[in-house]
Amino acid sequence: MHRHLRRHKPPSFRRGTLIFFALALFFFGACGTISNDRFFEGLGHLHGTLLLPSGEPARFAHIEVVNLPQLTAQTDAQGDFLLSSIPAGKRDILFRLGEEFGLRLQLWIVRDHTLSLDTPQRTLLPSAILEGTVQAAPRFGAKNIQIALKGTSLSTLTLDTQGTFRMRGIPPLLPNNTTACHSLSIQTAAFHPSRLDDICPQPGQIIRLDQPIRLQPQ
Repeated sequence: MHRHLRRHKPPSFRRGTLIFFALALFFFGACGTISNDRFFEGLGHLHGTLLLPSGEPARFAHIEVVNLPQLTAQTDAQGDFLLSSIPAGKRDILFRLGEEFGLRLQLWIVRDHTLSLDTPQRTLLPSAILEGTVQAAPRFGAKNIQIALKGTSLSTLTLDTQGTFRMRGIPPLLPNNTTACHSLSIQTAAFHPSRLDDICPQPGQIIRLDQPIRLQPQ
């Protein structure tokens, strides 16, 4: 006696549930992609009015994007500026007014959006100073070795054969903020470049390095 096996079709509600979840995954995945693209693709803009601690406009201050120092702007006589076409994402922005005042901020730039600086972000603070020495044995002396804030246009040279340097005009961070610290880049011919991270100056601070920066010959 042959028994006929009956093939059970899945209930309609199961089929509907599978279709629903498939569509939901597709939809939310697409939305997630769009959201991420908005933060990490395309170009955004930054504008604001920079002030001095006295409340006066920061006239003709320099603004640049860290690691993209070709993207620059300058404030006008009222302290207003517009920095256009910044790649979207988390960006460090450097503000400098000579060697006296500055600021380093970390901001989210969003595609097709113009970000405005709020009140605590737009006041420049007294710049910091960094002092130290560089050793580059067996180089004949350690004069004229380049010291730079990595990813920026700010740099200086060692002053003498002992490798002494004094970098002025370093933009400070906002008080109690250590998320946008500077890195130093040190380089000279015939030696491997060196890097020193976590330079986090407070307004008006003079930072003195306890240990010399030692370069290794190539």
